[in-house]
Amino acid sequence: MTYAIRLAALMALMISCLCLAAPASAHKVNVFAYVEKDEIAGEGYFSDGHKARSSTVIVKDASGNELAKTTTAKDGTFRLPLPKADPPLTVYLFASEGHENTYVLKASDIGPGSGEPAAPVIGQTPGQIQSPNAAQEVPPAWIAAAVDQAVAARLAPIRAQLARLAEQGDRVTLKDVFGGLGWILGIFGAAAYAASRR
Repeated sequence: MTYAIRLAALMALMISCLCLAAPASAHKVNVFAYVEKDEIAGEGYFSDGHKARSSTVIVKDASGNELAKTTTAKDGTFRLPLPKADPPLTVYLFASEGHENTYVLKASDIGPGSGEPAAPVIGQTPGQIQSPNAAQEVPPAWIAAAVDQAVAARLAPIRAQLARLAEQGDRVTLKDVFGGLGWILGIFGAAAYAASRR
């Protein structure tokens, strides 16, 4: 009988350890940001799927200077003007209960437009609109910059979804906990059966 009591106590201890460990990752906050036209857009969310509402978002440059600040909406999203600063830019998210995380926007994420003059609209020069035939005279570097900005804007939501999926891949779900408990109970059951047969 003492063996059964020890076995039950050990199982209770293991189950309580698993239950206490699960909430630690449930409140991890994540932030993802991308550049869309002249704005930094992004989303803050907890690893359990809840949105980081009314959270403070601050953008800082490489020296740690604050460049822009805003608050997330009810759905966890935010938008703020793209600061005129050289990359990298770091987006800080400060959520409730002291949770915080960062996301770094590199030069490849920002593209031209932060520290450099933006590529002009094809067919226009400052102060005047040219005829459509003038589009043939646009420098290739401006075309490349415009294409890079368009592609980056279209890929940003996909990158956000991939980041969210990667985060979910590291998360322990309730299904994982019960699956682990099933294995533990099965192993202890087999051990108890083998002990009773002796």
